[in-house]
Amino acid sequence: MPRYYGATEQEEGKVSVWLRTGDGPEGISDVFEEQYGDDDAPLSPFSGAFKFYYDHDYLETGGGGGLQPVEEVFRDGSYIETYRDAVIEAAHAKGLTHAGGAALLYDHVYLVGKTKVRQALGYTFLGVFDFKRG
Repeated sequence: MPRYYGATEQEEGKVSVWLRTGDGPEGISDVFEEQYGDDDAPLSPFSGAFKFYYDHDYLETGGGGGLQPVEEVFRDGSYIETYRDAVIEAAHAKGLTHAGGAALLYDHVYLVGKTKVRQALGYTFLGVFDFKRG
């Protein structure tokens, strides 16, 4: 399936969240480096691993240093104050207390039930959360 269309649904006010929880490629830029030459290839290694296409205008990534408490990972980010507590609570509920970064896909719902991919390239899908634009 070219670029895995259909594994996300666009929905305003939702953010799909992944935590960098393990070993993966050395740098975040390696995971999210986009290619445009082959329409049958995934947009990026992240896109291929999680089996969905995304528009990079909706994606924020951060981290790349060592592991830190999830509270620190979610200190900055667009609209973070509207969903930070829910994300931290969800991470702790899954036993995730530290992370090396995060990927945030705004206005999209990642359909993990469709792809069956929860972990890849050192990232763990945490869930979909409501957010509000200020």
